[in-house]
Amino acid sequence: MTRLTQGSIALALLIGAVAIACGGGGDDRVRAETPEEYARAVCEAMAKHSGEFEEIGEQLATFDEDLSPDNLSPLGDLLALMGPTLRGLAKDLGDIEPPSDAKEQHDNIVSTFDEAGQAFEDAEDLLEKPFAEAMEGFAEFGERFDSLGEGFDAFEAAGPEYEEALQNEPACQALEDVFTQF
Repeated sequence: MTRLTQGSIALALLIGAVAIACGGGGDDRVRAETPEEYARAVCEAMAKHSGEFEEIGEQLATFDEDLSPDNLSPLGDLLALMGPTLRGLAKDLGDIEPPSDAKEQHDNIVSTFDEAGQAFEDAEDLLEKPFAEAMEGFAEFGERFDSLGEGFDAFEAAGPEYEEALQNEPACQALEDVFTQF
């Protein structure tokens, strides 16, 4: 059970770290023509999900204490929140029209967040299975999630001007407290 707990926490930490670098748009398409406009759109969308990420952080704070082989409900609660949060973030990211020099990286990030959210949603079903089968499924979940790692790193290829724009965007700076808990 310790491996499962450690794996779940590691995955959540990875998601939180990646979320700092990426974000989403809104219900309407947001056209961003410069790195600064893109950073603003990204951070505004992240702000839409900050409450969900705060809730994830709160759940992680007591995760080890509450989780046991006889009580997997904390894991179920975490999975139930992670999947929709990541898929919602992917949708909002997909509503942003990035500058042309960041389109490929942006599309990879959108796809990766959506796939990660789907993986968490699929993992929820494992809690209904017998313990041994569930543990095997969680091992496969870990492999599936690990394979998404390159997609989370895709934004770095957009260039330092995007990294700088994200670091200097006030809307991103306002979110630091939300994501530092991961």
